[in-house]
Amino acid sequence: MVIAESEPAEGVRQITITLPGKANALSPEVLTGLADSLDRLATDDTVRVGILTGAGKVFCSGGDTSRMGDERPGPWEKYQYLDRGVGELARRFLRNDKPIIAAVNGPAVGAGMDLALWCDFRMAARSAYFLPGFVDLGTTPGFGGAWHLTHLVGRSRALEMLLTGHRIPADEALAAGLLRAVAETPERLLEEATAFARELAAKSAPAVRFTKRLVQRAEATDVLDSLNLAWSGFAILQETPEHAEAVRRQRERRMGGRPPVDAPDGRR
Repeated sequence: MVIAESEPAEGVRQITITLPGKANALSPEVLTGLADSLDRLATDDTVRVGILTGAGKVFCSGGDTSRMGDERPGPWEKYQYLDRGVGELARRFLRNDKPIIAAVNGPAVGAGMDLALWCDFRMAARSAYFLPGFVDLGTTPGFGGAWHLTHLVGRSRALEMLLTGHRIPADEALAAGLLRAVAETPERLLEEATAFARELAAKSAPAVRFTKRLVQRAEATDVLDSLNLAWSGFAILQETPEHAEAVRRQRERRMGGRPPVDAPDGRR
């Protein structure tokens, strides 16, 4: 088993890469396992938030370099291989409208750094670091790293990170905007990531999921298209029981905890 799943809190699923012999590299088996786990996360209504992490001391060491150079496929065969592997995993991330937190417990190297960037939030142990080493291998980011970095830190900073390939410590990644928080230890990291996931899981699930869709689409649509999507979501979400309950609680707070006299259930 190269992927383990657990439930550290109600509504939260932790997905852990467990390939310590290869430093949690993105082997074909890991890619397939992650894609399957993302599908389960997306379709299980009892789960509202995901946490992605690595077993042991490494988050993910990137592509399985032990297989590089063994075969010499042509460009089209190589393209198909990437499309079926990291491409399929990317599509699963894009189809998933539940928040996913990367708990970067150790080094995130090459495509392992890209994997963390596909998540909606990133938190890291202070001992962790990012290493975009593609240029040093004579290649380019093959798992969306250039796109994500450009959107997160800007064109010039992204280009600097990718071209130099320098190690990016956790504190530097936090300052650059790659991380939302740094924890002192890997153990503390999982505690803090679970606490953040629990906070998100307590929100209205339909509202959280539709909001994530809005943010995803904002990166590919103009403001008017985004407004139209937002209006659709607003109209739909107002019909949900979560919205009705939130309105009821808000009215009670405004009236000092007393429900409106004409509505015993808190609604007008």
